Amino acid sequence: MMPQVKTQESSASSESKVDILIVDDDVTKRFALKSTLAPLGENIVEAASGGEALRQLLKQDFAVILLDVRMPVMGGFETAQLIRQRPRSELTPIIFVTALDSAETDMNRGYELGAVDFVFAPVVPSSELEAFSYSVSHDLRAPLLAFDSLNEALLKDYSGSLDDRAKGYLQRMRTASRRMTSAFDGLQTLFRLTGGEIHREHVDITGLSSEIVEELRGESPDRNLEVGIASGLEAWADPRLARILLASLIGNAWKFTSKKAAGTIEVGREIVDGDSRLFVRDNGVGFDMIYAHKLFGAFQRLHSQSEFPGAGIGLATVRRIVNRHGGRAWAEGAAGEGATFYFVL
Repeated sequence: MMPQVKTQESSASSESKVDILIVDDDVTKRFALKSTLAPLGENIVEAASGGEALRQLLKQDFAVILLDVRMPVMGGFETAQLIRQRPRSELTPIIFVTALDSAETDMNRGYELGAVDFVFAPVVPSSELEAFSYSVSHDLRAPLLAFDSLNEALLKDYSGSLDDRAKGYLQRMRTASRRMTSAFDGLQTLFRLTGGEIHREHVDITGLSSEIVEELRGESPDRNLEVGIASGLEAWADPRLARILLASLIGNAWKFTSKKAAGTIEVGREIVDGDSRLFVRDNGVGFDMIYAHKLFGAFQRLHSQSEFPGAGIGLATVRRIVNRHGGRAWAEGAAGEGATFYFVL
């Protein structure tokens, strides 16, 4: 009888759990929210975009929805309006998640849409990030470097004793270890961007972009690439982080136009309905908008490593910097027709 009683208790416990939906395009913020809610012991469901949240609502009902205000393509307020239009979810409690520096504006709009409350975006404790970063640097990265050095020594000292097949295996191991090292370096970059204070000042976006392009031209002097940078571009931002953001976006455009006979990159500004946004546009390989929600995730790749090498961390870095400024970033594109990356700081 005892096993039967335990099964019934377990079933009752499972049935008593409620479903909570977390909607945020930033995987770090979703992780922080999920960690905060974990002690409640409820069922946590994640959605990385407004569209994904609506698809989850077609599958099941939720006791409460935690909804990020600033998301690309479909923002939190637009998502909330669509949620309210669905009879089964028109009364579902919505808690908006917003940044401190835009709280007042967001709260006014949110309460108009029937928000039950607001919370400020949680931050993963810096001590935990520092510990993990140290572990990545010393406990994981160092053995990989040693592994790569050993493979290099084998290829150098015993090349005469190894056949082509063995040499190929060693070279493949070196390539794999270097990719993992690059991934760890990318993780550390993300961790470093999470902590520290932001010091805003007027940043010359035009000047920074020109410097980055000159550096890239120095690395690839044979590239046939036309670059246009609008004059007078400025932003109120942390200059160090702004440079990292621009280097990631322009470097991305540089990479994904590499297979074009005549590539073009444009850095400029657009004003739409009074909203000013900066952009980096290229005529490279582009992407299918179906996968737009994956672009800014860490280690999310829409193209193969062999075709376009990289750690898959650049756009995640962009999203982290934009979030720290309380801004937003999104992308538009088409496969084979190029891409445009917009950002507001």
